[in-house]
Amino acid sequence: MSHVHHERPPLAASVRIPPPADRSEPEGAWHNSDAGKDRTIVLTHPLSEHEWAMIRAFVGKTDREDLRLRFGQSLDFADAATLKRFFDIGSGAGELVCMSDEAGDISGILHRVLTSPSEAEIALIVRSDVKRTGIGEKLLRAALSRAAEERLRILRALVLRENAAMLRLARKIGFVARKPAGFSVEVELDLRQDLRQDGISAEPCGRQLGIARQIAN
Repeated sequence: MSHVHHERPPLAASVRIPPPADRSEPEGAWHNSDAGKDRTIVLTHPLSEHEWAMIRAFVGKTDREDLRLRFGQSLDFADAATLKRFFDIGSGAGELVCMSDEAGDISGILHRVLTSPSEAEIALIVRSDVKRTGIGEKLLRAALSRAAEERLRILRALVLRENAAMLRLARKIGFVARKPAGFSVEVELDLRQDLRQDGISAEPCGRQLGIARQIAN
């Protein structure tokens, strides 16, 4: 899922809303997933130097075209200020849900920013060498489980029209296209409807990383 800079401010600069107060896990605690050696971490605090180093390594292993599809433009992430602008979560409203591989390197990042007390915008990118291995879906389902746990109502994302793979994944998870936004499409998931119809369990991410049912294409 992508974000287009010239159509809307950067994701990390969205409206600053205090995070939900009932988060139960320590900030930055790793959770075991049901995906073999993969692990997830939810970062909700200002990033440490070690975490920034992991993100720089992730960006360095991600193709420029995949970065363009995520951010809607070509960016120089070798520049520390640019990296911080697009990945920083120090405002208190944002969080990063990351997945690591067996070597401990980040394989995917889902960025979430609250835009109101009950709504959030998300964006997703997977490391180029591990695309199409299910990491994006696992991260999205982790984010949905976490959002349900925190009683959020709406998740939204901007996806470039040309990013067909991400649009297919969004539809599979249950997102619906709402309106065009320049070169992008805004997709939305109403968690209230999914909770009623699909029985989403709001267990913490460490115990449940997915939705109760597999949504067909």
